[in-house]
Amino acid sequence: MRFSTLEQLGITDKSLSVRYFKFIQKYEDYVSKYCNVSLSNKKKEELGKVGMEFYNLIVKMANDDYYPWRTLPKGAEIICLNEIFETVPDETLKYLKVEDLLNDDFFMLAENELTKYYQSKNIDKTEDEIFNEVSNFSFDRKFKREVFSKATREAHNLCVELEPICKDLYEKYKILNEKSNRQKEEKDITDDLF
Repeated sequence: MRFSTLEQLGITDKSLSVRYFKFIQKYEDYVSKYCNVSLSNKKKEELGKVGMEFYNLIVKMANDDYYPWRTLPKGAEIICLNEIFETVPDETLKYLKVEDLLNDDFFMLAENELTKYYQSKNIDKTEDEIFNEVSNFSFDRKFKREVFSKATREAHNLCVELEPICKDLYEKYKILNEKSNRQKEEKDITDDLF
């Protein structure tokens, strides 16, 4: 099978599949720097064969559900993403989960770091106040560098970059889902007639 070039397929730098793929490359870089968890040989021995099989199954399920792009063929990711985003609503929905993962990571890190900062300064803040401050994240640059780790600041920047991509992807999903539901209804009506 011969793949067409992106240009021949009408895929430009502004295409959703290209924007998503470029973001995912940044996200994977972030994950490898700050979130990479691997088991030591000692831990693998402790788990044993059955435990490792179970662990690997959980990792595979997490990758399928939360990192679906990892299963795309190398070198053809953008073409595959474009095909999924244009035709498969259920699969498209999986690609939106990265926003939840990233937001959860960011909020957990930022809330912990801000809480520790306020505690060290003997400043009383409620959980709601801290949540609101993290949600806005409108601190000046000096404060951000003093309070938040590089991982947290990078996570925030990724959240900001991802938001419009996921908004566009969700709109694409809604259109695809409506189209799919209409086709199912038409098929059901046709099947009932014959």
